[in-house]
Amino acid sequence: MYSMRFFFRTRQTMHQPLVSSKKLAAVNGMTLSTIHYYTTVGLLKVRRRVGNKRFYHCREAHARLKQVARLRQQGYSLALIRQVLEKR
Repeated sequence: MYSMRFFFRTRQTMHQPLVSSKKLAAVNGMTLSTIHYYTTVGLLKVRRRVGNKRFYHCREAHARLKQVARLRQQGYSLALIRQVLEKR
């Protein structure tokens, strides 16, 4: 398991550290395919894309993913979660 310090030290832009989808999945206890699906449906945003396969997310993606996981546990659909997150 990755520590939070390692999580945010991996890649950096000018202002915000970036984290790969793989590490984002590991820290949140999700699979990589779940992260990619949430990105595809618009729940997570990609900050940078390297090549064809690597996606990097900013620090806000971690907090947003925690909110998505919490709402999924409560039984909300992904469409409703997207509406809730857009209002915030």
